[in-house]
Amino acid sequence: MFPSRRKAAQLPWEDGRSRLLPSSLPRKCSVFHLFVACLLLGFLSLLWLQLSCSGDMAWAARGQGQETPGPPRACPPEPPPEHWEEDPSWGPHRLAVLVPFRERFEELLVFVPHMHRFLIRKKIPHHIYVLNQVDHFRFNRAALINVGFLESSNSTDYIAMHDVDLLPLNEELDYGFPEAGPFHVASQSSTRSTTTRPMSAASCCSPSSTTSWQDFLPDTQEEETRAEPRRNGKGQAGIGTSAHYQLPREVPSCQSDILGKQITSHKFQAPLDGHRDWDCNGMSNRFWGWGREDDEFYRRIKGAGLQLFRPSGITTGYKTFRHLHDPAWRKRDQKRIAAQKQEQFKVDREGGLNTVKYRVDARTALSVGGAPCTVLNIMLDCDKAATPWCTLG
Repeated sequence: MFPSRRKAAQLPWEDGRSRLLPSSLPRKCSVFHLFVACLLLGFLSLLWLQLSCSGDMAWAARGQGQETPGPPRACPPEPPPEHWEEDPSWGPHRLAVLVPFRERFEELLVFVPHMHRFLIRKKIPHHIYVLNQVDHFRFNRAALINVGFLESSNSTDYIAMHDVDLLPLNEELDYGFPEAGPFHVASQSSTRSTTTRPMSAASCCSPSSTTSWQDFLPDTQEEETRAEPRRNGKGQAGIGTSAHYQLPREVPSCQSDILGKQITSHKFQAPLDGHRDWDCNGMSNRFWGWGREDDEFYRRIKGAGLQLFRPSGITTGYKTFRHLHDPAWRKRDQKRIAAQKQEQFKVDREGGLNTVKYRVDARTALSVGGAPCTVLNIMLDCDKAATPWCTLG
């Protein structure tokens, strides 16, 4: 006899459903359906939680008489130029800060916001011009300052020649319009006596003058050391009238009615106030490389018969300015080539604002750390026959 056949037991997942699903779920429910249901439930839970928390915070704020919290509010914006004109506490003059520049972006990112805030605290209307030398010649700080003087806006009536690696720290430093005349901004410990013999005011820029460049120099080497306000790392700046900086616009003489700007410099600053006065035709364009252009400009100022004023009561010494320059990382181009060694001690009797040759490739308005500035890309031209040391090749 054949054994009786037993009917096989039907397992829960043999009807086509996955064994991952419990048997209590409906027969038509699948893993996909369950996944979609979980996503929908999670989304609804998050939405309910968000609405519930927002309602509780708004109710708590109303109960305490406060406004509903929102995004953090920005600090009040600094007064734009038009507000400077409306507010009499800012004064009638506007400063153009001229910054000779080449490949010093790290220092520029620090200088522009610092200088802007410093002048804002002193309520000095101003604008910063970054004079970026983009040609292939050696750096020429004096020529860039001449270009900045010519290219800065007519809305400014005095200029400041300022190095990008020098930050003023002492709030008593005066960057205001120098009513009395040229003003040398520095700590007292970083300046020297300027006792020199009287010089002819007419010999500053007259092409027909027979006075030699030696007449601009002090009588002795010791006197020269006292007379020149050299860079010494402590930081200095200066102020004076623009009539002392610019050539007469109509006649080639040292005496004329001049309208222009004032200059405030890391070394010398001079206002241009439209008075009939002697001028010095800006700075010499012959100083390619670093150094000595300030000494030559100082001799021009003294040769024009101008009195150089200095601040009093500055006792912070080395803490008057912060110097960002690292000589190990940023080496200065102090090479002296051929006749440049002798020429650097002479006074340029013909060159200056009237001889600077350049082209402005671009003029760009920027904001650095919230501080506005204008960058001028400047291509200087060099007469290699007159100054072969403008290149090192």
